[in-house]
Amino acid sequence: MVPDDAAVLLKWMTDMRVLEFYEGRDKRYTPELIQEDFFEDEYSGSPLPDRKQF
Repeated sequence: MVPDDAAVLLKWMTDMRVLEFYEGRDKRYTPELIQEDFFEDEYSGSPLPDRKQF
């Protein structure tokens, strides 16, 4: 993923039809949570290095 994917992920992760099958409908994603869950190293809190798109 690349940083530009964050907006698409936020839209997807706030769709109740998606959340019904992923994480549950009661989990609320915010732009900050998208960054933490998908773009930061869980151990250091540092941003993950950019990956080249295929």
